[in-house]
Amino acid sequence: MKKNVLYINHETCSIGGCTYSLVNMLNAVKDFVNPIVLFRSRSIAFDYMTALGFNTIVVPFKLNIVTPNSRIWARIFRKIRDHTINAFALFRLRKIVKNNNVQIIHSNTGVLTIGLLLAKKMNIPHVWHLREFQNLDFNMKPFCGWTKFYKLLYSSDAIISITKSIENHFKVSNKPNSIVLFDAVRSSAEVSYKPKEKFFLFCGRVSKAKGIEDAIDVFSKFCEKDNSFSLKIAGLYDLNYKENLLTKVKGSKAEGKLEFLGFCDDIKKLMLYATSLLMTSICEAQGRVTVEAMFYGCPVLGRNSGGTKEIIQDGINGLLFEDTEEAVNKLLEVVHNQEKTLSIIENGHKTAINFFSEESYGQKIKVLYNQLLK
Repeated sequence: MKKNVLYINHETCSIGGCTYSLVNMLNAVKDFVNPIVLFRSRSIAFDYMTALGFNTIVVPFKLNIVTPNSRIWARIFRKIRDHTINAFALFRLRKIVKNNNVQIIHSNTGVLTIGLLLAKKMNIPHVWHLREFQNLDFNMKPFCGWTKFYKLLYSSDAIISITKSIENHFKVSNKPNSIVLFDAVRSSAEVSYKPKEKFFLFCGRVSKAKGIEDAIDVFSKFCEKDNSFSLKIAGLYDLNYKENLLTKVKGSKAEGKLEFLGFCDDIKKLMLYATSLLMTSICEAQGRVTVEAMFYGCPVLGRNSGGTKEIIQDGINGLLFEDTEEAVNKLLEVVHNQEKTLSIIENGHKTAINFFSEESYGQKIKVLYNQLLK
């Protein structure tokens, strides 16, 4: 018999990694779960998952994040407001949980606490999925404060960290209810390969934190040795910031070779034909695009930090770098050592299937849910 599970998603105005990862998770558990997906507003993320055929509901609630420099008086006002809104949300959600015989509540991110509070009130198991560092990648911190956040976190029935780096960051590695489980990214049937074209690829938010400036520096230095490639940049960008980035390469051999594509719904074609993906993010929690590239036979050059270094084995299923010079040398290796590059692609396929496919992921979630409902 299928289990009734309430999944709580925080994204609204954009569709990011959390929402895409949730879709992969629901695909992975479809044989043994009846999902209900909660959103805090009708939005692009809500419309996206509704269009995919998932059972979606909207109940307004507030998140548990704040910028570190927010003013005290604003926090006081917000505390009153958020408490009131979340109290009404809990009242409505208790009825939904009861009427739908929800057996597990699964919070899809670390930036909300309403899932845990609801589970405690209804006396049912709660799963807390940690997908971001908060302070290191988004310059945010828990609105309730780190001390209270940890107390709440440790009381969850299960804690899933998407990488070991996330688990260590939130100090749950020694907790018996904590597991590390890489996100599912694609079905194993998606593994594919195409002959490469002469461009490198950057995917993600076009920002300093995501490492776009470093990616351009690496590409510029590469162009001094091989001027036959372009750099395609797939991701949302600010026009002024784009102009600043173009100024960086003005007068260099990289001038005229940066292609800003904006947001791309489907990056499969780009990855299939890209010679390499540049994963230069300063502190990546896991990096869906790293794994997507492995599925599509695109060798990944990744910064040796965060979750990236947990996915990539240097020289085996990808390449890791510490500085610009090393990154350039390894890109040259990808281009000119075809035998090694093809081996990296093949091993990347194996990594994707064994650790990041929906098929393997679903079995692991099934084991966890069964343990919680014993």
